Amino acid sequence: MSKQVYVRPKDGLIVRIPGRLHEVLPADGMTVTISAADPYWQRRIDDGDVIVGKPKAAAQKKES
Repeated sequence: MSKQVYVRPKDGLIVRIPGRLHEVLPADGMTVTISAADPYWQRRIDDGDVIVGKPKAAAQKKES
């Protein structure tokens, strides 16, 4: 089973995107897939390297 979550790097960290040569997670975040077959993103969450949240555009719409 897999799920999609929106993550952004913890302030000051550079987090690489697996499978994408030399690409890093954007500072404003992106949606990623967490699965049992590839636990990379779950490890980043557990280690505190990334923060689970919502995209800025969606967060701003709810606040308005």
